[in-house]
Amino acid sequence: MSLAAISWIIGIVGALGVAGLVAIAILAPTIFLVVWTMIKDFVATRLGLAIVAGAAALYLGLVVGDINGRREARAICDAAQKRAEEQAQQRDNQQAVIADDDAKQREHQLDQENVSLKEKLDAYQKELAARAQAGCALGSDDLKRM
Repeated sequence: MSLAAISWIIGIVGALGVAGLVAIAILAPTIFLVVWTMIKDFVATRLGLAIVAGAAALYLGLVVGDINGRREARAICDAAQKRAEEQAQQRDNQQAVIADDDAKQREHQLDQENVSLKEKLDAYQKELAARAQAGCALGSDDLKRM
Protein backbone atom coordinates (compact mmCIF):
# COMPACT_ATOMS: atom_id res chain seq x y z
CA MET A 1 0.00 0.00 0.00
CA SER A 2 1.44 3.36 -0.97
CA LEU A 3 1.87 6.28 1.39
CA ALA A 4 -0.75 8.26 -0.50
CA ALA A 5 -3.33 5.55 0.23
CA ILE A 6 -2.39 5.56 3.91
CA SER A 7 -2.74 9.34 3.95
CA TRP A 8 -6.21 9.07 2.39
CA ILE A 9 -7.28 6.36 4.82
CA ILE A 10 -6.12 8.38 7.83
CA GLY A 11 -7.85 11.45 6.43
CA ILE A 12 -11.13 9.59 5.90
CA VAL A 13 -11.02 8.00 9.33
CA GLY A 14 -10.24 11.37 10.90
CA ALA A 15 -13.03 13.09 8.98
CA LEU A 16 -15.54 10.37 9.86
CA GLY A 17 -14.42 10.48 13.48
CA VAL A 18 -14.86 14.25 13.70
CA ALA A 19 -18.12 14.10 11.73
CA GLY A 20 -19.34 11.29 13.97
CA LEU A 21 -18.54 13.28 17.10
CA VAL A 22 -20.35 16.33 15.72
CA ALA A 23 -23.35 14.18 14.76
CA ILE A 24 -23.44 12.58 18.21
CA ALA A 25 -23.11 16.01 19.85
CA ILE A 26 -26.12 17.28 17.88
CA LEU A 27 -28.31 14.18 17.87
CA ALA A 28 -27.40 12.52 21.15
CA PRO A 29 -25.75 14.93 23.58
CA THR A 30 -25.72 12.39 26.42
CA ILE A 31 -23.81 9.83 24.37
CA PHE A 32 -21.47 12.60 23.23
CA LEU A 33 -20.64 13.47 26.82
CA VAL A 34 -19.86 9.83 27.59
CA VAL A 35 -17.68 9.45 24.47
CA TRP A 36 -15.99 12.80 25.11
CA THR A 37 -15.22 11.79 28.69
CA MET A 38 -13.71 8.51 27.45
CA ILE A 39 -11.53 10.37 24.95
CA LYS A 40 -10.40 12.89 27.58
CA ASP A 41 -9.59 10.10 30.06
CA PHE A 42 -7.68 8.17 27.39
CA VAL A 43 -5.63 11.22 26.33
CA ALA A 44 -4.93 12.04 30.01
CA THR A 45 -2.82 8.86 30.32
CA ARG A 46 0.77 8.68 29.09
CA LEU A 47 -0.06 5.87 26.67
CA GLY A 48 -3.07 7.73 25.27
CA LEU A 49 -1.08 10.93 24.85
CA ALA A 50 1.74 8.99 23.16
CA ILE A 51 -0.72 7.34 20.75
CA VAL A 52 -2.38 10.67 19.90
CA ALA A 53 1.03 12.38 19.49
CA GLY A 54 2.29 9.48 17.34
CA ALA A 55 -0.85 9.52 15.16
CA ALA A 56 -0.58 13.30 14.76
CA ALA A 57 3.13 13.03 13.90
CA LEU A 58 2.42 10.22 11.42
CA TYR A 59 -0.35 12.18 9.78
CA LEU A 60 1.73 15.37 9.69
CA GLY A 61 4.65 13.43 8.21
CA LEU A 62 2.43 11.95 5.53
CA VAL A 63 0.98 15.34 4.67
CA VAL A 64 4.40 17.00 4.55
CA GLY A 65 5.79 14.10 2.50
CA ASP A 66 2.87 14.36 0.12
CA ILE A 67 3.41 18.11 -0.26
CA ASN A 68 7.16 17.66 -0.84
CA GLY A 69 6.56 14.83 -3.29
CA ARG A 70 4.12 16.94 -5.26
CA ARG A 71 6.58 19.84 -5.22
CA GLU A 72 9.36 17.59 -6.58
CA ALA A 73 7.06 16.13 -9.22
CA ARG A 74 6.01 19.65 -10.23
CA ALA A 75 9.67 20.73 -10.47
CA ILE A 76 10.42 17.74 -12.71
CA CYS A 77 7.40 18.55 -14.86
CA ASP A 78 8.39 22.23 -15.11
CA ALA A 79 11.95 21.29 -16.10
CA ALA A 80 10.65 18.93 -18.79
CA GLN A 81 8.31 21.65 -20.06
CA LYS A 82 11.20 24.13 -20.20
CA ARG A 83 13.35 21.64 -22.13
CA ALA A 84 10.50 21.02 -24.56
CA GLU A 85 10.04 24.76 -25.13
CA GLU A 86 13.78 25.21 -25.73
CA GLN A 87 13.80 22.32 -28.21
CA ALA A 88 10.78 23.79 -29.99
CA GLN A 89 12.53 27.16 -30.18
CA GLN A 90 15.67 25.53 -31.62
CA ARG A 91 13.59 23.60 -34.15
CA ASP A 92 11.76 26.79 -35.14
CA ASN A 93 15.09 28.60 -35.57
CA GLN A 94 16.44 25.76 -37.73
CA GLN A 95 13.30 25.79 -39.86
CA ALA A 96 13.61 29.56 -40.26
CA VAL A 97 17.22 29.17 -41.47
CA ILE A 98 16.17 26.43 -43.91
CA ALA A 99 13.26 28.52 -45.20
CA ASP A 100 15.54 31.55 -45.55
CA ASP A 101 18.08 29.52 -47.54
CA ASP A 102 15.31 28.18 -49.79
CA ALA A 103 13.98 31.70 -50.32
CA LYS A 104 17.47 32.99 -51.20
CA GLN A 105 17.95 30.18 -53.72
CA ARG A 106 14.57 30.90 -55.28
CA GLU A 107 15.34 34.62 -55.36
CA HIS A 108 18.63 33.89 -57.12
CA GLN A 109 16.85 31.68 -59.69
CA LEU A 110 14.23 34.36 -60.28
CA ASP A 111 16.92 37.03 -60.67
CA GLN A 112 18.71 34.89 -63.26
CA GLU A 113 15.46 34.28 -65.10
CA ASN A 114 14.69 38.01 -64.95
CA VAL A 115 18.09 38.87 -66.42
CA SER A 116 17.58 36.30 -69.18
CA LEU A 117 14.11 37.63 -70.03
CA LYS A 118 15.34 41.22 -69.93
CA GLU A 119 18.13 40.36 -72.38
CA LYS A 120 15.57 38.74 -74.70
CA LEU A 121 13.29 41.76 -74.39
CA ASP A 122 16.13 44.19 -75.10
CA ALA A 123 17.19 42.17 -78.15
CA TYR A 124 13.61 42.07 -79.39
CA GLN A 125 13.16 45.81 -78.90
CA LYS A 126 16.39 46.48 -80.84
CA GLU A 127 15.09 44.26 -83.64
CA LEU A 128 11.78 46.14 -83.71
CA ALA A 129 13.57 49.50 -83.70
CA ALA A 130 15.70 48.41 -86.67
CA ARG A 131 12.65 47.71 -88.83
CA ALA A 132 11.46 50.40 -91.19
CA GLN A 133 7.73 49.79 -90.75
CA ALA A 134 5.98 52.63 -89.04
CA GLY A 135 2.42 51.21 -89.21
CA CYS A 136 2.49 48.04 -87.19
CA ALA A 137 5.42 47.12 -85.04
CA LEU A 138 4.44 43.45 -84.75
CA GLY A 139 4.41 41.03 -87.63
CA SER A 140 3.09 37.50 -87.91
CA ASP A 141 6.54 36.08 -87.18
CA ASP A 142 6.69 38.19 -84.04
CA LEU A 143 3.35 36.91 -82.80
CA LYS A 144 4.39 33.31 -83.40
CA ARG A 145 7.53 33.79 -81.32
CA MET A 146 5.52 35.12 -78.40
